Amino acid sequence: RRSGGGAVDLHPEMTMARLLALLLATAAFGLATILFGWWAVPTMALLLVLIRPTTPPMDLGVAAGLAWAVLLAWRSTTGPLSVVVDRLGLILGQPGWLLELATILFPAGLAWSAATLTGMLPRWRRTGGVS
Repeated sequence: RRSGGGAVDLHPEMTMARLLALLLATAAFGLATILFGWWAVPTMALLLVLIRPTTPPMDLGVAAGLAWAVLLAWRSTTGPLSVVVDRLGLILGQPGWLLELATILFPAGLAWSAATLTGMLPRWRRTGGVS
């Protein structure tokens, strides 16, 4: 988004509609992941951009990461997640918190990239393939 002076506005305001859209996208990513697994994240991002093209890709990335953080927290209350993370961390030679962070950043990156690429499609077609 550009401000009146032509500079890119990196801090668009968080309106109630945008917050609601973020929460609904978070629920959609969470439900899609439960039903279909990780590959549903880019598919859901594509669908959400097609439904609402004005959604910023960063919002969808945040929503997907937040959904997976909630799923991770939920799974930690229903099973020995900390034991698994610690053992996997020992096997990989990385701290457990780094694996948990990667688990949250993975869907965020998938959703952001799928939303960004989907958002570019109409513009790419209008210009005849040259941007």
